[in-house]
Amino acid sequence: DPLKIFMNPKHKGTIAFGPSFGGGTAIFYRVLSSALRENGWRVYNIALGLNPEYIYCDDHTVVLACDEPDLKEQVKELIQWVEQQQVDIIINSNPNLLPAIPHLPNKVRYVSIPHGINRIHYIWSTLFAERLSAIVCISKRQMGDLRRRFGMPPGKLFLIPHGIDCRTFPDKRLNNSGQALHIGFVGRLDDISKGVMWLPNIFHEISQSAIPFQGHIVGAGRDLSRLQEALNRRGLLEKVTFHGFVDPENIPPLLGQIDILLAPSRYDGFSLSL
Repeated sequence: DPLKIFMNPKHKGTIAFGPSFGGGTAIFYRVLSSALRENGWRVYNIALGLNPEYIYCDDHTVVLACDEPDLKEQVKELIQWVEQQQVDIIINSNPNLLPAIPHLPNKVRYVSIPHGINRIHYIWSTLFAERLSAIVCISKRQMGDLRRRFGMPPGKLFLIPHGIDCRTFPDKRLNNSGQALHIGFVGRLDDISKGVMWLPNIFHEISQSAIPFQGHIVGAGRDLSRLQEALNRRGLLEKVTFHGFVDPENIPPLLGQIDILLAPSRYDGFSLSL
């Protein structure tokens, strides 16, 4: 009940976060928003002008202007919603909200979070720099790039690495008993960003070296069938287990079964799986 939240003396304000899609950005939103809510913030996940079938939804997702093709009308609806909900902060981890940023009420603070280290992530996270209250970097590399290459003032850059509770992970030692090595990948099955089509060659090289192994691929994505076909052509499909999408809560015990984690990502800022 929004009224009860506002009457709560612990209520600190309202945050619009968005939009978060599948994969790491969705998990990032889930972890961050849960902690913020526990500390008195009201947090929404905002989807603007998108078909809700293609967005990551939770109980706090608000879909705005999903049937409106006109960008100007989409922005109007978002601004109206921001004013009605008395939003204090917009945290943007994706470029879809950018057209609305110049039109935000002056009292609304704007924070961007680039999740990668490629040029496009840096460009959208620094647009409307005069409107930015902060850029939250998830690695020192991002801090240096944004300061040196994009001229962002140090006072607007904050380093906050991903938070993972290591106590939930089992104590794991590298398997040196002569048994098969368990080698795994955890992430979105998307070659453009995650480099998953390098995995078949990696597994092939291992098999050619006569090292006994069992592969594990955890995640879902558009390149699933391509990956399976590539492994099948090399006669390796039976050597690799596809676990599909796994809830973050169930990742620690799964990683506890893996001796070596492969992270062939092309431009992650600092991957959650790592």
